Order: sequence, then C-alpha cells, then structure tokens
Amino acid sequence: MALASGAVFGTPIIEYRPRRLAAGRIALAGDAAHAASPMVGGGFRQGLQDVLALTRTLTGVRSAAAVPAALARYQDLRLRAAVAHVTNSEQETAAYLAHAATAAS
Repeated sequence: MALASGAVFGTPIIEYRPRRLAAGRIALAGDAAHAASPMVGGGFRQGLQDVLALTRTLTGVRSAAAVPAALARYQDLRLRAAVAHVTNSEQETAAYLAHAATAAS
C-alpha cells in the first residue's frame, strides 16, 4: 500500500573511494572526488574542506607551470580524509543494511 501510494521511496546509495584527487592541472572536489552515502552525512562539509584546501594551495600560484605542484599539495591535504569519510560511509551503510535485513526477517 505504501509503495503504491508513493509514501515510501528508495534512494540509490553510491559510494566512491578515490585513489587520487589531482593529476597534472586537473583536480576533483566534493562529491565528484569522493561520494559517500547520504546516510552518514558530511558530504557538504567535505566539499567545503576541499575548497578550503584548494584555496590554500592555489593562492599565490602565479604561473600555469606551478599549478600541478599546487594540486599535488591539495591531494596531500585531502586524500586521507576523503578516503576515511567514504570508508566510514561504506561501513555504516553495510551495518544499516545488515540491521534492516535482520529486522525484516
């Protein structure tokens, strides 16, 4: 009844654990760089921290040749935290789904 009326809906859970955030003159930030389940929250905060790190590493860069090194510093600042956030998301999602399966049976 709830499914037919639209009172219940499903949201796909997609998680992406990055191996890198930058390559040459290209960098990813926010959900494009590290997607975690909305069940754990914090995605907006992670994106803001990416922007802060990009601002810190790119401020003062005066030539295109210096961009790759700046983006490598950005990756050094953010990769570990991004991976930890997504890993936590994967663990919490698995725990929730295991609990939901147990409760349903």
